[in-house]
Amino acid sequence: MGISPSKDTIRSLASIQEITKIEDINNSTNLAVAQVLGWQVVIKRNEFQVGQKIVYFEIDSILPAADWSDFMKGRKYRVKTVQLRGEISQGLIMPLTILGKNAKESDFEIGKDLTDILNVKKFEEEEIEDEDLVNENTMKSSDGKSLAFPNNFIAKTDEPRIQSFPKYLDKFQGKPYYATIKYDGTSATYILDPKDLNEFYVCSRKNRRFGDNVYSKAAFKYKIEEKLKEEKGRYAIQCEIYGPKIQKNYLCMKKITIAVFTIKDLFEDKYLDLEEMIAICKKMDLPMVEIIEKGDAFTYNLQDLKEKSKGSYPNSKFHREGLVFRLQKDWHKNARNSFKIINDDFLLMGKQKI
Repeated sequence: MGISPSKDTIRSLASIQEITKIEDINNSTNLAVAQVLGWQVVIKRNEFQVGQKIVYFEIDSILPAADWSDFMKGRKYRVKTVQLRGEISQGLIMPLTILGKNAKESDFEIGKDLTDILNVKKFEEEEIEDEDLVNENTMKSSDGKSLAFPNNFIAKTDEPRIQSFPKYLDKFQGKPYYATIKYDGTSATYILDPKDLNEFYVCSRKNRRFGDNVYSKAAFKYKIEEKLKEEKGRYAIQCEIYGPKIQKNYLCMKKITIAVFTIKDLFEDKYLDLEEMIAICKKMDLPMVEIIEKGDAFTYNLQDLKEKSKGSYPNSKFHREGLVFRLQKDWHKNARNSFKIINDDFLLMGKQKI
């Protein structure tokens, strides 16, 4: 079975949080920076106080059309990363009054998820599509096979952001870890059913795929189905596909390429540790994500991680998307012990400074 989502990893687009710190912006008389969880948000000076409970909306939240969100109409109600007076602002802080005139701090616990209550949706980048892909609205392929992601074999790919789950810093402290580049591409999952070696699953991050598309092209290039058959369907492979016509091809690749980041042993119902994954990738001749750091004891704080995430992709002038950190052993045990840190410079690429 895949890793089941837990409260530690489920992302709340809107939630009750507390402002833990406020600092003035030197070159502004009207703005300040507030700290919420691991995020910093630019606010109007004197509008909120340290210790105050507020409604916090994460970046990539799509707000509902309402009186309290009308000022976001010109931005299509989407919360984005912006830069204001030289400061990064990630998220939106609103007073509890948007929940109703009678809303009181004592009525709400910190961390309470308001995503569904406020009808907040997540902005999703469109997955890579080919014109001849089956219509997903049918949820069936032309031969009647389900398009649903095969969660019974492995969980969908999704790393939690450290700013939303700062408790991971404590979970990692002093433990052997490694960091890999986060590739700006599209996630893929490949599975051969151990009970039916003729049933090959080609999947994007959210769905099973059929026909001629980038996911099947990558599988063909690296002979993934053949290699999984040689292993009797033992391993499920998850990787990033990157290259021409995938996102903006910031890695400047001339051909479709993959980078494996997760392997699960379906026979043992176990995700492989680092050294095991390296060995299997070598055996199957599959390229792995680039490991940029490996250490015996994790010691970083959030500011360290934000600085470490900076940098460019190899042989490219473009900022890399960020880094993914995992424990070297048992990163999968009980809950997902991994997280991503996104490069602020990547988020701001091409964005207008306000």
